[in-house]
Amino acid sequence: MSCLKLCGLTKSYPGFTLGPISCTLSAGRAYGLLGPNGAGKTTLLSSVSAQLHHGGEAIWRDTQITIANWRLRESIAYVPEVPNLYDELTVADTLRFGSMMFRTWDEGAAREWQARLKLDGMKRVGTLSKGMRTKLALLVGICHRASLLLLDEPTSGLDPESRNELQMRLRELVSDSQVCLLVSSHLFEDIEMVADEAMILRNGSIQFSSSANKIAEAQVYTVPVELLAGVRRSDGVLVGATNRGATEVIVLEPERLSSSVRESFEKSSGRPASLREIYFALASSQEAAPTL
Repeated sequence: MSCLKLCGLTKSYPGFTLGPISCTLSAGRAYGLLGPNGAGKTTLLSSVSAQLHHGGEAIWRDTQITIANWRLRESIAYVPEVPNLYDELTVADTLRFGSMMFRTWDEGAAREWQARLKLDGMKRVGTLSKGMRTKLALLVGICHRASLLLLDEPTSGLDPESRNELQMRLRELVSDSQVCLLVSSHLFEDIEMVADEAMILRNGSIQFSSSANKIAEAQVYTVPVELLAGVRRSDGVLVGATNRGATEVIVLEPERLSSSVRESFEKSSGRPASLREIYFALASSQEAAPTL
């Protein structure tokens, strides 16, 4: 099975360094990337797609992704937050241009996805809304049979109906194929609806990584402050706000706690933790949480 391997990937600017990042992303799965502005999400996607020179390696299908390797890059689609399209062309012209650019273009898929995304072939790209431009750029990526999709804020600026539609289409695309999808977003809903695994990028480093199934198992408990003595974040516990001697904690990995602490937590009434709660609990912490 194809996979994307990042091996010590780094990119430096004055005052900011991305990485080094090392991880493996498998085909047939969707990965969501969350993080504040300036965390390095766009830099990461641009580096993986060889839009930027960088240190370390990004390997797809056992081959390093480089600017010169056009044959490999045909299997990769990078859709930036502001897609690079020709305003003077119509939607139909853009798709014809795509069919000439890519040897692997699938005309049947192009017609099918154009209908699904409700893109009028006669409209000029320059007159399209931001959401429609994103849909068109995504369509081009899908229809040249790219198996590695890198999407930067694809639902930004979309109305709720269009956002929901795009989320479903992305989920369908990954589940029905051997596509590996890496999508960045500021919206927790995007990651929760689309991704099999969530990653949080902060200050150029992956601060948190977990499967959707593991996140669904995380629990929030309200416990006395003294119960937290000796409990570390590396034990899979995120400490939240304290009020009147009680602290709200998120337990990510209960199996890593001592039996006595786990029993004390479980005496409190727990509730499921959301990805949003985990994100902001990590934001208030200087110590990275473990990978689940």
